[in-house]
Amino acid sequence: MEENAPGSLEYILRIGQEHRELLGQVRHWDNLKIALHEGAYWLKGLTARQVASPGIKSIPYKEIFYLKDNKLFPEGSRLPVQRMPLSLLWTPVDRGLPLKLPMPNHNFFGLKETIGISIVPSLKEEQAVALLVTAAGLRKYIETAPAIRLKPLTWVIVGKDRAMIFGSPLLPMEGQAFWKKGSFLFPAGFDLEFPVLSMQLENKMELQGGLIVWEKDSTCFRVEKEAIKQLSIASFRRSVKQAGSATA
Repeated sequence: MEENAPGSLEYILRIGQEHRELLGQVRHWDNLKIALHEGAYWLKGLTARQVASPGIKSIPYKEIFYLKDNKLFPEGSRLPVQRMPLSLLWTPVDRGLPLKLPMPNHNFFGLKETIGISIVPSLKEEQAVALLVTAAGLRKYIETAPAIRLKPLTWVIVGKDRAMIFGSPLLPMEGQAFWKKGSFLFPAGFDLEFPVLSMQLENKMELQGGLIVWEKDSTCFRVEKEAIKQLSIASFRRSVKQAGSATA
């Protein structure tokens, strides 16, 4: 990993000890050292490029400082807030953060603090694996589509008037495309505001093979594994009838 160029600033990250697991994604940066001091983990050696990277930007609860004359300045400020503690015992980050970090023995979002979970536009390009469409539009398409076109696809009815199709290639229909990350489906072009929380959220939700589908307004709904069926005219008619849809 890059070293700080001569004369460039060194950055320091501080985060509460209870959020230690959020640092797992930076343990491969071998230019960093870590220390534990007064209930917080300190990372030193960060470069400006690393501070601006998605890996650091996505970590909540953190504080970023730059170090000058052994004083700590908040990122973007010219006023120091404290001197760098002299009693820190530094160790290489891969030693200070074991590969398999233990889960904290408390509520993931903290005993006093909370963080809103939302999705935001993302620059990443991901392959679409699902399509959310109207049930009426899907009915119109499959009634004239050849069976071989539907064979590689599965589907589930969503509420009374929508349907989600899974597989490849997806049907050439108007609708919202989704990409998959773990057990989450996100609208194409969107991701969690803090992607590092994805695994912890999955663990909290205890999905057991199901999926969570996120919509653009940051609401979500659950799809049970058992509800996903092979797409066919027969399964469509049976499912919409059971759901009481007007398209039945």
